Amino acid sequence: MERATAGGHIIIHTQTVEGIESKTLLIRLADATVLGGFQLPNMRHILHSATGETVIVSLLHQPLRQVFDSFLDTFTQAVQDTDTSHLLLDRLLEAFENFKRLVQLEPVLSADQCKGLYGEWLYIGHQLENGANPETTIESWYGPDRTAHDFVLPTHCCEVKSVARQSSQLRFSSENQLQALPDRSLQLMVNRIETLSQSDTDSMGEMYLEIIERLNHRGAIQQFRQKCESIGSGYYGPDSVTYSYRFHVIDSTFYTVDQETFPGLRTGNLPPGISHVSFRLDLSLLTEFTDDPL
Repeated sequence: MERATAGGHIIIHTQTVEGIESKTLLIRLADATVLGGFQLPNMRHILHSATGETVIVSLLHQPLRQVFDSFLDTFTQAVQDTDTSHLLLDRLLEAFENFKRLVQLEPVLSADQCKGLYGEWLYIGHQLENGANPETTIESWYGPDRTAHDFVLPTHCCEVKSVARQSSQLRFSSENQLQALPDRSLQLMVNRIETLSQSDTDSMGEMYLEIIERLNHRGAIQQFRQKCESIGSGYYGPDSVTYSYRFHVIDSTFYTVDQETFPGLRTGNLPPGISHVSFRLDLSLLTEFTDDPL
């Protein structure tokens, strides 16, 4: 789609890659001098540039495609009567700010997903606090990939569960979650977390930034962000979305999952022909397995 105004020429370029349609906004200004000092707000899932007489805006995170398309429609309608390049950029900035607010109003993770992710971040924080290598710690995090265990380290694995204050049970979605890998021991981390909804505090955002600060390593930070973005529809940090959940961590307890005596279902103790089971485990049965974190 192309549209010419007195302020500049507007092109929306559409391309399809692997069956997914994406659009890029390109603006060629009639007066390039107005670009001096102009800058769009930074957003992690938006790539934009302003050089010479050209402004380019494109979407990096395809699950937001419908919202981005709405932004493009709003902008192209708003610039029909623009007679200067300066006014055209003003309209672009207004449409972009509206787009940013729309994105911030559309959290894509449920409260339980947020609490589960927060619990896994608590384990990352624990590892870093005890001197673990930042790159190794983030490389070991497999929770976003939905593998058997949330963390797979060189000597052991860790499965992380986060429950409410009064919860008396743990839920396991697979017999593999309590099955140790060959040559590695298995620990279970259980976080009791109280959730306050509709809070002014965004615990997700605070913890996300705290982890990045603790990592203090460019490669580890990049990998951490990529893994967060791969969860469900993606978590892109507090600059992109605000979750109104305040998480209060009551306690965190570690258990050693002895493959012979620890309660629960595992691959090795299922009857022949039975697989893909889910089950609940009574926390009161686990007291004797309490241990120090590895």
